Amino acid sequence: MNPVPHSPPLRFGDPAAFAEAAARAIADALEAVLTRETVAVLAVPGGNTARQVLPVLARLPLDWSRITLTLADERWVPPSDADSNEGLVRALIPPMIEKRLTGLYRASLSLRDAPATLAQTVPKSHVVFLGVGLDGHIASIFPGDAANFATGRFAAVVRPDHPRLTMTPAALHEAELIIIGFAGTAKHEIYDHALEAGPTEQLPVRHVMEKAIIFLGP
Repeated sequence: MNPVPHSPPLRFGDPAAFAEAAARAIADALEAVLTRETVAVLAVPGGNTARQVLPVLARLPLDWSRITLTLADERWVPPSDADSNEGLVRALIPPMIEKRLTGLYRASLSLRDAPATLAQTVPKSHVVFLGVGLDGHIASIFPGDAANFATGRFAAVVRPDHPRLTMTPAALHEAELIIIGFAGTAKHEIYDHALEAGPTEQLPVRHVMEKAIIFLGP
């Protein structure tokens, strides 16, 4: 197997500069979409990457009335749950933008039925922003999981903490642009490892590295 093709990452030694650069790249991509589309759709992560970048993005002078936010993945819990990505994202953005967020969890749906239903109701993303886990997972596509091979837009994922719903590699590749943020020494090691030859399903971030703009924070 050959090493993963990729563009050189953008490296930052300061957390604020990292968050600002990633936020501005997302904003630029959304503005480019809005030159030809009525609405631009952005998928965002939860976790520390969201905590660093989304508050900065929310302060930028975008036409938020024409931007829809959704999630790259979600634990199958209501937004009021402390582990909900939707709940986290809502807490990070002001009410004006919060109104533009379309979550993934539906109390009326079983997780088994959710992938097919949400594929029809959640808009496709023009831009996807992703963090990376310490095991190389993106969204809720984990090493060795069947979601690595799913062909629909969403897949159900069984995990020890909570069942989850995730965008699939196929759905991620529908986006015009993917932006990935790695921060911290351990994540830098994952990045270096992901550049080496090896099965994509062992380090799922490899699914998107060829297409992504990569930001390396301190």
